[in-house]
Amino acid sequence: MVQDSVHRQPFGVLGNVSVGGMLVISEHLGTAGAIHQFETLDRKGNTAFSGFARCIWCAPTRRQGQFWLGMSFLHMSAAQRRQLAKVLAQTLRPHKN
Repeated sequence: MVQDSVHRQPFGVLGNVSVGGMLVISEHLGTAGAIHQFETLDRKGNTAFSGFARCIWCAPTRRQGQFWLGMSFLHMSAAQRRQLAKVLAQTLRPHKN
């Protein structure tokens, strides 16, 4: 899950993530150029990665009231880059059932 760090409100679901940004599936219509302070939460509800991202584009999904948001990460500290690297490494590992 992706949540707004300021208001501690759900913002959407992480569709995918890369070193440059993320795709969020949201019920919130994004505004291109808007900057968001966010955190992604792991399955246990712990912060996996946090930072600032700019909404680059927004488009409706096939589901009414749901949107794709293309987000580009803004300046990241060394600690944030380490957090992101850990998230990326986990997404590349096969899940154990």
